[in-house]
Amino acid sequence: IDLPNPRSVGSQFWTRWEFSAITNTEGATIGIRGVGTDITERKRAEFERRKTQEYIQSILNNTDESFVLIDPDLNILSYNVAASKSVYEIFGVHLKKGLPILMFIDDGEYENAERVYRKALEGKQYELETTKALKGGGERVLSSTIKPVYTESGDLQGVMITSRDVTARKRAEEQ
Repeated sequence: IDLPNPRSVGSQFWTRWEFSAITNTEGATIGIRGVGTDITERKRAEFERRKTQEYIQSILNNTDESFVLIDPDLNILSYNVAASKSVYEIFGVHLKKGLPILMFIDDGEYENAERVYRKALEGKQYELETTKALKGGGERVLSSTIKPVYTESGDLQGVMITSRDVTARKRAEEQ
């Protein structure tokens, strides 16, 4: 059990309490032993990590560029609001963590897309431009980057897909 404890100066510290039975030689319970450990620093680190994650997600959610992070099994780990909106407009599907990224690939492009994601997992980066039909009519031209993502220690975490809507620019170029 983790419990907050007040300090006289108005702050608090955290303790983790673990309890076990004290038994006699016949196995009958004769008491309870409780051991408390100060876990204040661990709780503070958890809070800071959670706040940092919230800040990063706020930044991502307030950009126009779509971000999707996929794991080595090609399932969605994380995404921002722009990606969710774009996927819904193109595919009519609500983006969710755990969905396979390949479900958003047209049948004729499936093998090539899987190869690109697998190569990205080996360290290769790709830049591509695709035209997608919107469920409500019309189309969107997306400029995308697919690249590996590494942890601070250098371990491969997955693949990041960033996409930008370049429809207006492409139409201007065509005219």
